[in-house]
Amino acid sequence: MSKKVMIDPELKSFLTSLTTDEYAALEQSLLAEGCRHPLVTWNGILIDGHHRYEICKRHGIPFHVVEHGRLDSRESVLLWMLQMQLSRRNLTDYQRIEMATKQEELIAARAKAKQEAGVNQHSSPSTNLSKAPAIDTRREIAARAGVSEGTVAKAKSISAHAVPEVIDALRNGAITIDAAAQVATLPPAEQSALAAAGKHAIKAAAKHVRESKKKRVANQTTTAMALNPQQEDLPPALLEELQTLRMENAVLRTENAELKERIVLLQAGRAGVAGLTQPESQSGGVAPDEDDSDALVECDYTV
Repeated sequence: MSKKVMIDPELKSFLTSLTTDEYAALEQSLLAEGCRHPLVTWNGILIDGHHRYEICKRHGIPFHVVEHGRLDSRESVLLWMLQMQLSRRNLTDYQRIEMATKQEELIAARAKAKQEAGVNQHSSPSTNLSKAPAIDTRREIAARAGVSEGTVAKAKSISAHAVPEVIDALRNGAITIDAAAQVATLPPAEQSALAAAGKHAIKAAAKHVRESKKKRVANQTTTAMALNPQQEDLPPALLEELQTLRMENAVLRTENAELKERIVLLQAGRAGVAGLTQPESQSGGVAPDEDDSDALVECDYTV
């Protein structure tokens, strides 16, 4: 029996791509065992099983489709899709945080819309909206993603400051959130050079940045103690001059340490690139379906 199923590019974009290895494993499983689990649609639009659909379509593997009848809006569909991803995909912590953040944004937007729609005509909107309890967004995201609030804070900093190559390595599980957070403090050009050199160069750079920060904190503490006037039995004028010279020396030491750190990182990145005989395998996702467009795409399938 021939039917139609539609692919919505926006809904599909909310899904996390499989790595090359994951996609290959899924393809082998479908070829060997067939498509055992039905695809799920909402109003004829595919909302679960996009990768299975692509593989089955390419190899002519039969599959079944079920319609989800309990989702009453597009927002409900997005939340359901994200929850399905969080509950059954083997995601990295960063991917889980990304999805939990999307969930929280959708929930917050829907709650705000309901509050505004329910404003009593005899009271001002600000009065009613102020009655809503405050939400600790970071705590909510951490709970949904199953990570600590500190990890969520690092992920947000990475999203704001890391170059795309570092974020890709993080999404694919090549590096940890802690390593990415350290590397994200470097200038973009240095981040890109390290990413091109591979995950080992990124990890080494992250370790170097972390240790350098610890040394700077220790040096600052030592300098502050040395500049304590109570420790010096000198005339005021000489003491003031001594403090000035020590402070200038501390500034020069800090600048020198930062320059050395930059040189080490650049050398590590260049050495890594030069030492590669071939590019490190990229475990990115699957190329988008060629049928995807800005509009809904109808795709034939056979049940």
